[in-house]
Amino acid sequence: MSLSDTLIRRAKPKAKPYKLVDGEGLLLLVQPNGCKFWRRRLRVNGVETMYAIGRFPDVTLAEARDAARDAFKLAQRGINPSKRRKASKALTASAQASTFRALGEKWLERKAKEWVSATLRQRNRLMTHHIYPALGDLPVGEINSATVLDVLDKLHKAAPSQTAFARHCISGIMGQAIIRGLADTDPVYVLRDQHKAPKTAHHRPLEKKEIRPFFAALESSNMQEQTRIAVKLAFWTLCRGVEVIGARWDEINLDEGVWTVPAGRMKKRAQHTVPLPTQAVATLRHLRALMPNREVLFPNGHDPKRPAGRGYLYKAVI
Repeated sequence: MSLSDTLIRRAKPKAKPYKLVDGEGLLLLVQPNGCKFWRRRLRVNGVETMYAIGRFPDVTLAEARDAARDAFKLAQRGINPSKRRKASKALTASAQASTFRALGEKWLERKAKEWVSATLRQRNRLMTHHIYPALGDLPVGEINSATVLDVLDKLHKAAPSQTAFARHCISGIMGQAIIRGLADTDPVYVLRDQHKAPKTAHHRPLEKKEIRPFFAALESSNMQEQTRIAVKLAFWTLCRGVEVIGARWDEINLDEGVWTVPAGRMKKRAQHTVPLPTQAVATLRHLRALMPNREVLFPNGHDPKRPAGRGYLYKAVI
C-alpha cells in the first residue's frame, strides 16, 4: 500500500524507530522523538546502501518519490548518489571560496594588521560600494582586464582620486589568487597607466618670515582655545594632523616632556616617540587644567570620550 500525506502526518512515534513503506524502495523512518526521514534502499555495484533523501515535511511525498527515482537511475549506472551529493556540495563550497569577494575578505583581514583603522575603513567602503557589486560573485579565474577596466572607468568618473586605491586592492587580491593557483595572471597590470591620478594641490609651507605673523593671527583669532592648542601642537611636533587630533593623555608624559604615539595610530605601524618642547609642555599643562578628567586631548563635541573629527585642524587653519 502506497503512502499518503494524511497517513504520514498521522504516524505517531513509538518507543523504537519504525518504517512506513511507500514502494520502489522508498520508505519513511519514524523516530521516537517524532521526526520523520525519507530513505531509499539501493544497490550500487552489488552493494546494498540506504540513501538519505531528507526530512518530512521539508521534503514532501511527491518530492521524495522524484528524488528516489533519480537516485535509482544513478545507482543503475554504478554511481552512489550519496557520494555524488557530497562531491557536489564540496564543489559548490570550493567555488564559493574562490570568488573575488571570498579572497577579498581574506586579503583585507591580512591588511588590517598593516593599515591604520581609517585606511581600513576607506578600503572597505571602496570594496563594498564600487568593487564587490561588479566582481564580488565572480570566480577569480574568470576575471579579465576588460571586466576590471569597466569597474575602474566607472569609479574614475565618480571619484577619480579613488581609482589608484581600487587598482591596488584588485591587484592585491588577484595576487593572492595567483598564489593559490586560482588565477594565472593579474588583469590589473596592463591597466596601470590607463587612468591618470588627479594632481593634488598641496598647501605651500610657511616661509620663515611668515611664522611669526601666523602665530600672531592664531592668538588673535576667535577659535576655541583647545583648537588653537591643537594647531600649535601640530606645529611644534611636526606630527600628522590625525595623530595630533587622536592624542590621548595616557600617551603624554609632561614631567619628562615626551609624547609616545602607539604603533596602532601610526601610518607605518611603528611606535613613535616625540620630544615635546618647553612651550608644548606648558601649553598642555594649561589644556589639562582647562579640560580636566578627559581621556583625549581634543574631544569630540558629541562624545567627549572620542577624539574630534578628521577635519578639526584643517577647518581651523583655512
